[in-house]
Amino acid sequence: MKTALLAILAMAAVTPAEQAMYSGRFNDAYAAVDKGLQAKPDSKHRFELLLQRVRTQQIARLSGVATSDEPATVKALLAEAKHLPAEMQAKARHAELVSTYFRRLTGAEKGDFMSLQPSFAAVAKELKDPCSKADALFFSGLMYQVSDQVPASAPDLEQAYAAAKSASCDLELSYVVRHLGELAEAKGDMAEAATYAEESLAIRKRIKFDVFVPYSLLQTASVAEKRGDAAKAAADRAEALGMAQRLHLPAQEQAARNAIAEAKKPAK
Repeated sequence: MKTALLAILAMAAVTPAEQAMYSGRFNDAYAAVDKGLQAKPDSKHRFELLLQRVRTQQIARLSGVATSDEPATVKALLAEAKHLPAEMQAKARHAELVSTYFRRLTGAEKGDFMSLQPSFAAVAKELKDPCSKADALFFSGLMYQVSDQVPASAPDLEQAYAAAKSASCDLELSYVVRHLGELAEAKGDMAEAATYAEESLAIRKRIKFDVFVPYSLLQTASVAEKRGDAAKAAADRAEALGMAQRLHLPAQEQAARNAIAEAKKPAK
């Protein structure tokens, strides 16, 4: 009962645009932002709306439905932040860095990842809000992982975990523990890897961050396979595929199909 109540309270704090983004309804999220912008809000509220649009565009990109106006939105966000407090300026720079990383990750822009790491680390020091700080620290650590330097990600991920835990930043925590699982796997501790992967999945299901649940299920499936639990691995992959199809998320669906196809290949 207590867990259910916490989940309800957490969702109540999420804006309509965020709720739509969480469920993969990107057009509804954009519409909610547009409605807010049409009301001619003050500069701080306009900043928050533009930031929400950028975040939605980032999640949409990783879901295979990128929009062409993402760079323009980032530019507008940075311009809006110029005359706002330092915290908002730091949030804008962080959003710009995340968009750059996602564009490089998806092949929309050329460039390496480690060159972004110092900037993520620098902006993390400027951010006071614990959830924003946790997010920046997470990405700082992530740059090591995506550059095949997984052990080097530990300090930033541990700091990100502490920041997210301190303020119950569930969304950020779901990212951090997912990649603490990658770190544990790199160390050869598959039991710990499974614990972290399952924790990330549980958080995402609890807060209804459905859009990335398929990716979490593919992680729990991979870990289960490596631990010899083929039945769980197959069930998690099937759940990931079904959810991706139901939510119309092409990148998640393709990732699930690829994982299922790979699992069917005969062992060498």
